[in-house]
Amino acid sequence: MREVFFSFLASLQTQPLKDSLQKLITCVGEAESYSWLFNETESDGSYYYKACGGFVPFTQTTLNSYLSFPENSNLTEAFKEYSALCTAFTSLDPTADSLFSAWINGTQFLINSTNVNKSIPSTFPIRLSQERLLSSFQSLHQLYFNFTLAFRSGVLINGVVLFLAFFLFLTKRSKLKNKMVRYLKSKLVLPALFDTSHHAETKISRNLRTILPTRGEFLAVMLFVSINFIFTACSYPMLATHDQSKAYFFMRCIANRTGGLAMSLMPLTILTAGRNNLLLELTGLPFSSMIFFHKWIARMMTFQGSLHGLLWIGYGIFLDPSPVVSQFSEGYWNWGIGISLVSVGLVILSIYALRTSGYELFLAIHILLGVIFLYGTFKHCEQFGWVGWIYMASFLWVADRLLRLWHLLISFGGYRTATVELVSEYDSLLRLAITSREKESFEFFPGCYGYLYIMDRKLFWQSHPFTLYEHEGHFEILMKAKEGITQKLFSKITSKGVKIPLRVVLEGPYGKEAPLSDYSQVLIITSGAGIPGPVSYLEKVLTSPGRVSDLLFVWVVPNESVLLAMSGKLISVLMNRISSDMKFEICIYLTRSYEEEFSGSISKDVKIRHGRPNVEQIIDNFCQQENADAAVLSCCNPSLDDFVRKQVARNVLYTNRQLDFYDELQVW
Repeated sequence: MREVFFSFLASLQTQPLKDSLQKLITCVGEAESYSWLFNETESDGSYYYKACGGFVPFTQTTLNSYLSFPENSNLTEAFKEYSALCTAFTSLDPTADSLFSAWINGTQFLINSTNVNKSIPSTFPIRLSQERLLSSFQSLHQLYFNFTLAFRSGVLINGVVLFLAFFLFLTKRSKLKNKMVRYLKSKLVLPALFDTSHHAETKISRNLRTILPTRGEFLAVMLFVSINFIFTACSYPMLATHDQSKAYFFMRCIANRTGGLAMSLMPLTILTAGRNNLLLELTGLPFSSMIFFHKWIARMMTFQGSLHGLLWIGYGIFLDPSPVVSQFSEGYWNWGIGISLVSVGLVILSIYALRTSGYELFLAIHILLGVIFLYGTFKHCEQFGWVGWIYMASFLWVADRLLRLWHLLISFGGYRTATVELVSEYDSLLRLAITSREKESFEFFPGCYGYLYIMDRKLFWQSHPFTLYEHEGHFEILMKAKEGITQKLFSKITSKGVKIPLRVVLEGPYGKEAPLSDYSQVLIITSGAGIPGPVSYLEKVLTSPGRVSDLLFVWVVPNESVLLAMSGKLISVLMNRISSDMKFEICIYLTRSYEEEFSGSISKDVKIRHGRPNVEQIIDNFCQQENADAAVLSCCNPSLDDFVRKQVARNVLYTNRQLDFYDELQVW
């Protein structure tokens, strides 16, 4: 097991070379710059064959050069090292004594390199330039050390990400509420990037729109990008040799560094895209935030990888174009070009406007190109090292898929019977009820969601996330018909009261329950079809209040149909609440009416009002109450949800109590 572990560690980088081997490579390289009267067909194909006794004058040349390095003053040890290298890399097995004899004999016939015509094949040993040897060795040494720096930098970048994840894990339930903490939350963590929209789409131009991050997400990405640029740009020695300038050496070093850094970002790229994600558990962040990070990690990986390829091509073209042309016969070279194009394609296709214009097609192409990228990267790197990062990325990808199958087949128990019915034709709202399920293995909690699969020859391969709620012993889902699977279901239903049977399976549960019972005061704001998660939280607080002494539940409803569809669940929640001293208020706002004005009553504990609520005033009044821990939970339409976020962030700064915000809406 220990050997496997160390073998895996070795596969994470280009294997470092011992100084003795680097010196031998330098000596052979310098000697090869001269012509030799040697029949190459006699060689065993090894780069070191002539230097290890295959051609005596060449061996005497490299031996003399090898011994000229100051570190090789101990001749006995130097000859042993040389002998061991020859045994390891050639079919020859010269002893230290035989090499010593060859060297002694050769010293009598050494010719200074300045007196040798390189175009005429030599049959005598050559005394190579000491200055050129040292310069070439330093260049080679720094190039290989640069690989080591790339590996260390990649490990540090991954380490910083894990450190931040553990930091969030330790502080996400922190009760610190001093002025500095409140200022950071109010100004740098909670607000949308430009204090405008976060979940709602932002138009950049007439045909281009996007979703903007929160300031906290933006700062995290900027930290990640900055660290990558720092590790890409620092610690480069400026060396020049007889055959390349400092600029060419610098270009080669950056090319190697960026290639290694790109490889080290592969596992993070895969991890942050997975539904079963350890970082989600550690940080408590929503999946939408993780997708945002996934896109930026992938963009940085693509930038590093593309720069790696472009610099190597540029290095070859400017130094000597002919070897670059010959590289197209090499598999690793062609795979490198291929994966660069694939990664750029993945980044372009993931642009929000393109992705949302045909999500199912995007997802299929994204997965296919992702698999091609993993395989192509392996083929590109298999002879150079770094494949350990590919193994990790592939393991995370496969593990996520296996856990998805576990959720589908074991946790939920496979396909189950369900029905779907029309709730509101005007609002294109449907309700899906799963009438049979495995209660024990599927651990429901407020705010959880699952990916719904429908047994249908046209829809079976699609899955979409929906928030769940429990009613009368089974799961229910409220879904608004938009495109794809929901629109197809909507088109099948002819009128209200008609229930269409289905066979469905849920992958889940996913999400993280907000700890509302840990607060003294709680405000829950929701709108329209966003009610499933909030109503489950309402039920949890009313049946297990914990520390909650004051609860305000606000639901903004577009019309009576949605209200009537959820009235049964609300009545059930109120009937099952435990008797306590907790003060609670449930306010439902009907913003418009398409039927006769709703005048009925769900319960004496529910206040139904007509018109739009003053959400700003509701939040301000709640946040400015007595000095007690408070939480605001929101799951509204994107525009209203962004407004709630903005108001809570503003109030965090001006209150002296603990005030936390939980956003249950996710858009990606």
